[in-house]
Amino acid sequence: MRITKMVCRLVRRDFPPGVKNARRAMTKKTVALVFLESDTGLLGVGEAWTEFGSPEALVSIWEDDIKPMVVGQDPFFLEAIWSDVMSRTEESNRRGIVGAAMSAVNMALWDLVARAMGQPLYKALGASRDKVYTYASAGLYADGKTPEDQGREVAGWLSQGFTGAKIKVAGGPLAVDVQRVAAVREAIGPDARFMIDANYMLTTTEALRYQRAMAPYDLYWFEAPVSPRSVDGMARINQSGPAPLAGCENIFGVDAFRRYLETGAVSFAQADLSICGGISEARRIAALAEAWHVPFTLHAAGSCVLMSASIHMAASLPNCESVEFHQIQQWLFDMAPEGAFDVKDGHVAPLEKPGLGLELTYDDF
Repeated sequence: MRITKMVCRLVRRDFPPGVKNARRAMTKKTVALVFLESDTGLLGVGEAWTEFGSPEALVSIWEDDIKPMVVGQDPFFLEAIWSDVMSRTEESNRRGIVGAAMSAVNMALWDLVARAMGQPLYKALGASRDKVYTYASAGLYADGKTPEDQGREVAGWLSQGFTGAKIKVAGGPLAVDVQRVAAVREAIGPDARFMIDANYMLTTTEALRYQRAMAPYDLYWFEAPVSPRSVDGMARINQSGPAPLAGCENIFGVDAFRRYLETGAVSFAQADLSICGGISEARRIAALAEAWHVPFTLHAAGSCVLMSASIHMAASLPNCESVEFHQIQQWLFDMAPEGAFDVKDGHVAPLEKPGLGLELTYDDF
């Protein structure tokens, strides 16, 4: 089997009006997809993260740089393809955007290989379980949205089958965030898993204040409090407690994660398959986290492609404790099979069809 065609698609969608996280107003999303077609007629699909920077730059890298290195290759040699492409970045120091581009290509390769095997991806990877824990996330800011509104919103998610939730913080005064967190905890009760995410917007000093202020609300984790470049700061915050830190979904490669684990900067190693280097690199990151006895978790805020890949990945890893299920960023979910991402008792099952279990084609867009 050989790869005969690589096709890129950018799909643009609008956020609901008026929503924002701690960093910015959220208005538009571009879903960046890459399709790999084989000479046997099989088609694999992958997704790359597109936040900031031009999505067209991803397409340029796919078309001009990666495509000539992929077309004609045997998809079963996906590790060799990954190494060949990423070794080229040693000359350019562009591992970030190339890493995102290659994340999608690697995802598509794994989809293609699993389809060729006639197996769901999680079984092709080596299954660990047939369902995975998932938590609801969003909890965005909006004009006129009160702490009580936030509590009702999160309680609504739990009524749909979730048993844990995550909301944004650091988009306003600490006192307001305390009110929001208190309202959510009251609404969901003492037993539900509850996390907060600051989108890297705090200083170390501010994050330590958040730690103290949030102590009464039994947070399962505190995500992305400070810049991911501040490894020492994250270590200090993590070790101060009481909430353990999760990070860092926007970094690439196992080498970067090693720094966080060596310094005790995270208690949950959090990767995103559309950024970290794809499924192959996520496996290495998860293995490294396991060596440090740190749970692995997957960030997912994209289309049905990333969501399905994340569920399959989690089902293949014994130390992957959760997958994010964003309540707003559900792009192209209407193109997934009916019931694809149904949640029951806080768990979601991978699709049992070959590969990712999706039937998307480049002609759909």
